[in-house]
Amino acid sequence: MHSYWPYYFSLEADVEKLSRYVEFTESNFSTYSIEMVRLYLSICSEIDVVLKELCKEISPELSAKNINNYRQIISDELKDFNGQAAICYKYGLSFIPWKSWEENISPDWWSNHNKVKHQRNEFYNKANLKNVLESLAALYLVNIYLEFVKDKKLSHGFTFSIIDTIPKIPVQLEMFRVNNLFAYIRE
Repeated sequence: MHSYWPYYFSLEADVEKLSRYVEFTESNFSTYSIEMVRLYLSICSEIDVVLKELCKEISPELSAKNINNYRQIISDELKDFNGQAAICYKYGLSFIPWKSWEENISPDWWSNHNKVKHQRNEFYNKANLKNVLESLAALYLVNIYLEFVKDKKLSHGFTFSIIDTIPKIPVQLEMFRVNNLFAYIRE
């Protein structure tokens, strides 16, 4: 198991606990709290770490230092990454957290994270349910794509898509799925 999955599952469990207090529906997306600030900052920090690792796996010779570098490296190599959806069947929600990369701009949830991180007094309300869930969906996808890139190298090109990798990754709470249920069938 890759070392990033246990931390992801820890964050996912903490987010899942929120559902006992705030219903995960679009009508509650603007709900914010100190717990969501903690989760939001932790999730986005982990996204930064895993994106850096993904870029290093894709192009070890390039230096990826920020979200714009990550976008260039990942978008050039992983053509389906930007449009990949993370679906939360349990709550009837779906996110395409990297969609804005198709227009060469940072996702809103990432920009809002920076506002919360650097100007919390002014942007405290940006640590809301929507941004927490969308950033967790983004982290889920980044972890999958990191496993895919590593798996592709190990299989000498016989791993063709993330669907080939998903059965090999650990499963725990399963808050999110990619839009292909057959990928989650295990032997």
